[in-house]
Amino acid sequence: MSGIILSVLIGISVYLFVCPLPRISLEAFPKFEEIKWRPVGTRTRGLANSDVLVLLWILHTDLLAGLTLHSSISRAIPRMPEHLFSFTRTALDNQRDLIDSFSDDAPEAKNQIFCELMQILKVTNFSGSSAHTAIKRLIDRVHNEQRNTQLVASELAGTKATVLVLACLPALGMFMSAGLGINSMQWLLSNPAGWACLLLGSSLEIIGLFWVKLLIRRATVVTG
Repeated sequence: MSGIILSVLIGISVYLFVCPLPRISLEAFPKFEEIKWRPVGTRTRGLANSDVLVLLWILHTDLLAGLTLHSSISRAIPRMPEHLFSFTRTALDNQRDLIDSFSDDAPEAKNQIFCELMQILKVTNFSGSSAHTAIKRLIDRVHNEQRNTQLVASELAGTKATVLVLACLPALGMFMSAGLGINSMQWLLSNPAGWACLLLGSSLEIIGLFWVKLLIRRATVVTG
């Protein structure tokens, strides 16, 4: 019995750190008949910053080399994810204008850097100026964001490990006491005072882990 309870407590602690927190909304839940059911399948993801960085570098180097914007985009699109840029791929096949097709693909990309790139390409296409300087600034911005993300991840890795070790210390203490011949779990389960201590300790353990993970998620969202 004591082993089962300890295993459950350790499992809850690991779950709170490994699994994402649920997103709780204050809005009323929709009625059953208002739910829009969708077939189960691969979730369409937006354009990752790593793919945007590849796109930016191709455009930047090609424009510096004197290639046209159409040639640069036609070279970059095959290296993008296949489920994105459907309008641009169609425009390339039909030899149509690519700027408008890029704009049509922007909502599906779901990437702020790509939306800013679209604005730059529209302005430069209208004015006839070169866009490589503005694209280089976007490249530097993506690099800075990646460095910040890696820095936060490295800083939080030690925090997560420390908190997880501290959370497992009560269970470790019980195992050590059992090795010394002291059955602390029997006292916790055999009288009301032990029940109260077990309930209070388990509640504080779970609430503490939930609160620490909430702070970690907020820090990740703010820096990201």
